[in-house]
Amino acid sequence: MIIKLCSQNEIPQLIEFLKEFWNPNHVLVNHTELLMWQYENENDGLNFLIAKDENSDSILAILGFIPLSHYDASLAHHKEIWGAVWRVSPNCRIPGLGTYLQKKICAEYDFYAGLGISSDSVHIQKSLAVKILNSNQYFLLNSNIADYQIAEVSDRFIPNTIERNCNFELQEIFDVSKYRLNHSYHPVKSILFLKNRYEKHPWYEYHFLGCFIEGEICCILVYRKITVENRSVIRIVDAYGNLNPLMGLGYKLQEFFMDKSDEIEYVDFCNYGIDPDFFFRNGFNLLDTDSKDIIIPHYFEPFVKKNIALQGVIIAKEDKNYTFFKADADQDRPNIL
Repeated sequence: MIIKLCSQNEIPQLIEFLKEFWNPNHVLVNHTELLMWQYENENDGLNFLIAKDENSDSILAILGFIPLSHYDASLAHHKEIWGAVWRVSPNCRIPGLGTYLQKKICAEYDFYAGLGISSDSVHIQKSLAVKILNSNQYFLLNSNIADYQIAEVSDRFIPNTIERNCNFELQEIFDVSKYRLNHSYHPVKSILFLKNRYEKHPWYEYHFLGCFIEGEICCILVYRKITVENRSVIRIVDAYGNLNPLMGLGYKLQEFFMDKSDEIEYVDFCNYGIDPDFFFRNGFNLLDTDSKDIIIPHYFEPFVKKNIALQGVIIAKEDKNYTFFKADADQDRPNIL
């Protein structure tokens, strides 16, 4: 058996593996441009660890990963990566090959995490005694709307009170490279990371909101507007800087997006690692994915009106303030092109 990074001439073979053993209709199978944008490395190969049978040369297992340095080379020394596509061929006769690939890559990096893992993966990860996380989906409903079409809200649902007392100003910013601020969370990101990951995204249109306290920027929120027919939602997919000093975030977001709109149904903010009290005191509700009184959809490509519990895994050599957002790993990427 040979374990190696996927080289340029092995990319067609990797795509065939994904097509046969993962999903023949998956966007990464049918749109090589997205596969290359998300996984291509400096050697023109892909950031996929592959295990091959040395006799037949067939691929037995794969593990895709996204280094934080993929969007800013200066972050490479932090040795932090996101795990992504993880698959073992049903024809493989080597027990534990998939977990071996994960252990092998974790030995080379200080931080590895996966988000949106399947129930089968959760079962495997629990058997390895690694840390399983549950991501929280917080949301602010637009109180101007009586007939929700994207969300589903019963009369029994009671939203949290939105505190109007604010200590910051919120404004859209159009060039993140103009700003300098410290990022308070791990894994480590940078302004160049934001620029390459979001501003230069080939398919999605991301926007940036600056949070200014007494004229000094303390946080940048990254969001994307998602439209279904004649209604929309605002999804905050990342936060750079420090959220904790902000008071009145819910009110500012409502004022910015929803006070004069009957089109935007809600703002949601998926997160792991920020104290839930921060969101509650800022007027957000935490989605109970088992609730019958409220549905805040998670999937939009295709649109599924259903609550989804998003789980993940962390494998790290140090215990740091790891904080994840919706666009981390490969969670906020096109699924239909």
